[in-house]
Amino acid sequence: MVEKVKTTICGGCKKSVPMYEIKYMPKGYEGSVPLCRQCVLDEEAKKQKTKERKEKASLMPKKTIRFVCERCRYKFDYDPKGRKARRCPSCGKDDKIEEDKFSMSSVLETV
Repeated sequence: MVEKVKTTICGGCKKSVPMYEIKYMPKGYEGSVPLCRQCVLDEEAKKQKTKERKEKASLMPKKTIRFVCERCRYKFDYDPKGRKARRCPSCGKDDKIEEDKFSMSSVLETV
């Protein structure tokens, strides 16, 4: 007698695979997606790459410059390589922004 193997559709590659090769992975808050072995391996590889990229980014020092708004005296950091315009996050003006020359590190170096 020939046994019929139950199959289901993989949520990643949309192929029909036997039920014994399916692994349910979480998706969203309460949902789950059936994935075949190859899609599970691909998903784990993506997670590993993302984790490595985040670790690499956290090891690189951010090159921000400390600025002070002369209007409201708000001090903030600005990344010149970033996409945001150099304006005060507190008052929104950009006409009286100057580089902060008095930081804790410069005060400590002079002592």
